[in-house]
Amino acid sequence: MLGIIPDPNAGDSRVGILITGVQPGSPADQAGLRPGDLLIQFGDSKLRNLDDLAQVLSTIRADQTIAMKVLRGKQSLSLPVLFTPRKEEDDAR
Repeated sequence: MLGIIPDPNAGDSRVGILITGVQPGSPADQAGLRPGDLLIQFGDSKLRNLDDLAQVLSTIRADQTIAMKVLRGKQSLSLPVLFTPRKEEDDAR
């Protein structure tokens, strides 16, 4: 679980995933991801849309740290995110 809330209206017309929210306490929150960030790369994989992100996330194991590249305004940032094992209540949703 990454803990991002993407813009549901973002299509394939741009590069990246616009983040509209971050779940408090999630790996994304702990890494410093903020609403308004544009997630453009995850590890070595460039992201165009949510399908790209889902494909990359399916290969990540728990307790692995991956660098997210985001655009925040005019600034490019690399944010390391640590994936933690999913909690039982997450699986029940």
